Amino acid sequence: HYFFEIVHYFNEELHLPLKIFLADEEGTKYLDLDPEKYEVTEQEDSKDYLYDGDAMRNLSGKKLHKKKNHVNAFIKEYEGRCEYRKLCCSDRQDVWQFLDLWREQKGSDVEEQLDYEVEGIHEILKNCFNLNVRMGGIYIDGNMEAFSIGSYNSLEKMAVIHIEKANPEIRGLYQFIN
Repeated sequence: HYFFEIVHYFNEELHLPLKIFLADEEGTKYLDLDPEKYEVTEQEDSKDYLYDGDAMRNLSGKKLHKKKNHVNAFIKEYEGRCEYRKLCCSDRQDVWQFLDLWREQKGSDVEEQLDYEVEGIHEILKNCFNLNVRMGGIYIDGNMEAFSIGSYNSLEKMAVIHIEKANPEIRGLYQFIN
């Protein structure tokens, strides 16, 4: 019912076509849309990465061998100097400080694109008391070098990682925070 209300609003009130991106397959099937009126197109490059939790924890198998090598290299280099910490809203200063350095590393070529991303992360951190997110960070020699923000979907029994950032100059750090 509400989907068709939205379609009506866009078409009749705004005089615009309704475009929806990243709709799930189950939802589009449920709507049983008339192919004469609606176009549903799968976009391969817009798919998220889906991993089995146990496979990611163990990094076993040929498919994850490369990730495991990066993690092992990271551990060998930084063992005893790195620490994983659960983050809370009061740790936002560490994340903001890290983001400033991360953005600088990316350079001015992509600065404007990153502004929106960094702004979005700032908004999440400013409002994290009201959001159901979990956060963690990797500290090396006392400095944050990576962080991750996610949530848990209990219906799907799935962790959803919304944001994951790491110092790209540290080999294996992205794989380690992952």
